[in-house]
Amino acid sequence: MKKLVNKIKDTLNSIFSSSKGFTLLELLVVVLIIGILAAIALPQYHLAVDKADFARYQSMVASLRDAYDEYFIINGKGTQNFGDLSFTLPESFNVVLNGDTGQCVANNNMWCCIRENKINSENAYWPASISCGKMDTDLSIVYMEILYTKDGLTVNKKGRCLARQANTRANRLCNSIGKNKTGTNILIPNGAGTYYRYTLK
Repeated sequence: MKKLVNKIKDTLNSIFSSSKGFTLLELLVVVLIIGILAAIALPQYHLAVDKADFARYQSMVASLRDAYDEYFIINGKGTQNFGDLSFTLPESFNVVLNGDTGQCVANNNMWCCIRENKINSENAYWPASISCGKMDTDLSIVYMEILYTKDGLTVNKKGRCLARQANTRANRLCNSIGKNKTGTNILIPNGAGTYYRYTLK
């Protein structure tokens, strides 16, 4: 036993006292492996972060939608004014766009819009939509719900993920949770934008 312990000690001493280092090829292989792992992991990390952001937009739209439903039931009509709703937005949200077709509010992280569509589509009259999205440089990721059928019911809500057409990362998110990609224009804080629209799976 003592001989074995001494042999292990001698082996360890020889390893630690050795001046031999890694060859250039070994270092290049390690760097290459790290690069491959990073290339695989980074998009998945971005997707996880974007899904978490998207869930926040869905939650905000749900609160606004419930308040909009309440307003519609009480008044018999819709609204494009956030101030008419019983749901109070956080104080950090300011009105950034008022127009004939809708109103948008935003803070540093998120924007939301109410839009009066007043259009007939798929045999249903959709007088309104509510959307919330990421307040970034290109307003890239959006969650939208279309509200109300022509008879005033709210059973035909349609949730959608919208991604700026030129934004690969946003489209990766929407493609992972949606289907039936089509082009669309929507109301956003800086006026209008061209997006790909995905119906949620």
